[in-house]
Amino acid sequence: MKDLTTSTIDIYRNAKLELQLQAAGLPAAASTWVDRHNVGVFIVPSPTGSVDLRIIAAVGGGWDHVSVGVGDRCPNWLEMEHVKRLFFKDDETAFQLHVPVADHKNVHPNCLHLWRPNDGREIPMPPVGFV
Repeated sequence: MKDLTTSTIDIYRNAKLELQLQAAGLPAAASTWVDRHNVGVFIVPSPTGSVDLRIIAAVGGGWDHVSVGVGDRCPNWLEMEHVKRLFFKDDETAFQLHVPVADHKNVHPNCLHLWRPNDGREIPMPPVGFV
C-alpha cells in the first residue's frame, strides 16, 4: 500500500471520523491508529463526481486492507478502480474476496473491500489473456 501521508492521499483524510472510530474502540484491522502512514479514514470524491467515497485503510495481520462505502449503494467498478489506484502502488495487485457462505460477515451491506498480502506472499494470477 502507498504511504497514506502523501499529499495525494492525505488531503482526503478525515481526522474527525478517525477520532470517532478510535473512541468507539474500532481498530482499523490489527493496526493501531498511531501510525498515520498505514491507517486512516478518508472521504474521497467519486471519479463520477456524484458521491463521496468513505474509505477506511489499514494494515495488519499480514494484509493491506481498504474498505469503501458509498451510502445507499455499493461502490461501482470505476470507483473501486479509482480507490485501488489511489491507495495501492502501480506494481501491486489488490483483490476483492468472495468467501464461502459460512465465513461471510456483512457488517455494512454497501461496503466493498480491497485486500493485498504484505508479508511477501504472492497472489496467484490467471494467465494474462484471461484477465
